[in-house]
Amino acid sequence: MTRLACLLAITSLLACGDDDTSPLDSGLPGEDAGADRDGGAPEDAGDGDDEDAGGELDGGTSSPWTLLAHPCVGNRTDTLWRDDDGTLFVGCGTTTEGDQGFHVSTDDGATWAAPTTTPAGFFSTWRVNDISRSADGFLYVAGIGTMSRRVVRVDTSATPWQLEETFNAGSTVGTAFTVGRFRRAADGSAIAESLTGTDVVYRANDDADWEAVGEWGDSFGGLQILDLAEHDGEFYGCGSTISQPPYLFLPDADPGFGFRVFDLAGDGIGAYVGEMWGLAVDASGLVVGGVDQNRDVGMIYARALSGTGAPTVTDVSTFYPDDPTWIRGICRDGANVLAVGELSRESEGIVLFSEDGGETFVDVTPESSPASPLPPLHECAFAGADEAFVAGANGALLVWRR
Repeated sequence: MTRLACLLAITSLLACGDDDTSPLDSGLPGEDAGADRDGGAPEDAGDGDDEDAGGELDGGTSSPWTLLAHPCVGNRTDTLWRDDDGTLFVGCGTTTEGDQGFHVSTDDGATWAAPTTTPAGFFSTWRVNDISRSADGFLYVAGIGTMSRRVVRVDTSATPWQLEETFNAGSTVGTAFTVGRFRRAADGSAIAESLTGTDVVYRANDDADWEAVGEWGDSFGGLQILDLAEHDGEFYGCGSTISQPPYLFLPDADPGFGFRVFDLAGDGIGAYVGEMWGLAVDASGLVVGGVDQNRDVGMIYARALSGTGAPTVTDVSTFYPDDPTWIRGICRDGANVLAVGELSRESEGIVLFSEDGGETFVDVTPESSPASPLPPLHECAFAGADEAFVAGANGALLVWRR
């Protein structure tokens, strides 16, 4: 399919600068945020004036794309979350530009503000790697401050936002890591995984102690989780490393922590090493995307939640036969799926869309020019069947309305 035309010239992007209810400090002097992983709001969510996300650019009356901006400029966007009420959250995590913080928009990304919290300014020095809303109504934020590596529970219904510690990295092997992804189920069971390694911690409920369970992948030589999802009380994951096959991690029927490991590349002539970076799961099924490192080609797999049938495979080289590609993020709303990533040699973003649950895709990437290329894209979130938000490098925020 021919790419949809849209003028992309960013004229201004913003620079942003064990349960425990005890007061929180914001942060581990000199703590490294880790290697590159690719790692309803109060009425007034900000400390002072809102940050203008930059001028909205006219993509033409026929274009479904609008380009805005978010405050986390740099080489990537680590996490983007959208609540059902439309509130958007973005975190500045492993980006190389030194941006820090956690930012909120209540107007579809037109403006952004830092949240007002107790303790005050808690997230201002954080590198935020993950944001998710759990069934208990709280927002969970994972990252690293100047003195700690934590997961924090956030009550966004309070003014200012009230914070409680959910997990704090320990000092022993298996617990001393920066959290990359965190997910909590309705029964309080939860998983936090390492941003840069194979360590994982698990708890059975909100009152249980955290257990180091990183040895679960030892029979495979150690398995790194790169993305996590929770659906209907069960956990799903994906990942691997550059020297391993691409893995999908499915719920284990046994009680407690565990995954069934599914090698997406198989062991035939088409086997390859690579990683799966993005995962989306709902009642319609799951879709996972990443890269075949042998061929430098983005790969997407779709399958039902139950059964043992082989997944449907989309090889991104069918859209870009002459360019190395990489899928970084996946999002879905029922049968509608977006896969976002990049042409890795040119560092230009790509967007693929499916209306059949990932069985087939079309290229809906906005047109760009050599003078103003579309940045690499990493995260996305649907706002119903006909609207989605896509975030990427250089603070890019794209809004898709069809």
